[in-house]
Amino acid sequence: MSGISSTQLSNLPVFQMMSPKELEVLALALSERKLVAGQELYRQGERGSTCHIVLHGALVICLDANGERREVGLALPGELLGEVALLDGGPRSATVCAGPDGARIGELSKADFDQVFGAGSPFAFKLMDLVAGRMVGRMREAMDRLVTAVVAEDERQATGTGATPRS
Repeated sequence: MSGISSTQLSNLPVFQMMSPKELEVLALALSERKLVAGQELYRQGERGSTCHIVLHGALVICLDANGERREVGLALPGELLGEVALLDGGPRSATVCAGPDGARIGELSKADFDQVFGAGSPFAFKLMDLVAGRMVGRMREAMDRLVTAVVAEDERQATGTGATPRS
């Protein structure tokens, strides 16, 4: 028994579009994990094979670059993260650790997701829609940031305050 109930999941906004039966399927597929303060869930660059839903506490999201770790976000109860691993099993884009009070999370493995998806469960398709929607949102946000950065660089170049000329 996972210790995660469909009732707990129904209270999370991320799963509001799921029926009680679909939430039961999800609750059965999830494994419960408890992390102590600062415990690493996964490291940037590692292969991903699970996604997570924060049930209690918080997860700290960090980027590792040039030998330094920089905190870039916080995942709070109800937030889903690592979901791209369900699709591609590729490298993690960030390091994630439990917050100062630890965390309780639900973990869905790619193998369990593939089994549910292969069975044609409507839950799997709704989860796929959720993952796709989140990915599209992140892509749009990244494109907005890129456009803003390019425009700012062009303005710096035009005013002569930029460090290097563009060719």
